[in-house]
Amino acid sequence: MLDLTDTSVTNAGLLMILRKLTQLTALGEYNVTDTFLRSLTANRIFRLESGISLGLLSVHARKVTDAGMRNLVLTMPRIRSLTCWEPQFELQTLCHLNRLRNVTLLRISFSQTMMEEIIRY
Repeated sequence: MLDLTDTSVTNAGLLMILRKLTQLTALGEYNVTDTFLRSLTANRIFRLESGISLGLLSVHARKVTDAGMRNLVLTMPRIRSLTCWEPQFELQTLCHLNRLRNVTLLRISFSQTMMEEIIRY
């Protein structure tokens, strides 16, 4: 098991790490941003030699939008644990991560809508 935690990696650096370190199972604190996830278009994914659908089991993300979460679902389907700071996506999207067992949402704005989403999920 290999875990990577670094707050200073760039999106280009993270993409290189994902391509080269196929044994990587966890991306820690603040590595995965919405900008990075939204940059992963299907066309770009299929051009990668080893693909981006790796053995990632745990991801710590921040400020992920609906578009970013859709790309996370498409490119990282094996995730079992997701921690997200300030989520900005519909929680129902998480239903598409079939192996997801643990969800931690930090700094969420509690509103009636958010509570209803949590209850529905």
